[in-house]
Amino acid sequence: MNSATVIWAAILAFVALAGSTAVAAEKVSDDTPPAFFLVANDDKGHVGPVVTLLERYRQAGRPVEVHIYARGGHGFNLGNRSELATIKNWPQRMADWMADNSILDSSQRTGNDSQEQQRSKP
Repeated sequence: MNSATVIWAAILAFVALAGSTAVAAEKVSDDTPPAFFLVANDDKGHVGPVVTLLERYRQAGRPVEVHIYARGGHGFNLGNRSELATIKNWPQRMADWMADNSILDSSQRTGNDSQEQQRSKP
């Protein structure tokens, strides 16, 4: 994953979950941008707001992707400090989501996923 992807992942993740979830959950309208949320189930303070946001996005018919990891606690950042594979790799899930939704040009992706895609092309 390149540095631009990591920066975007950090910005989007922290905007989504850094205390703004209670405000954001009040209204999701038809012009609310697509969202990617992630939270660890053992982060008791943020699971509820993420689930609420998921439901509000669904009710509004807006694109949303949610990952609720079994463990990870609060503040797992970009996953570098965690020993859990799921937490270490969450930025790639966000990069995949961004590419799938044309938020991130998939030609900018690096690593094994990009190499496998190149090999599978006819």
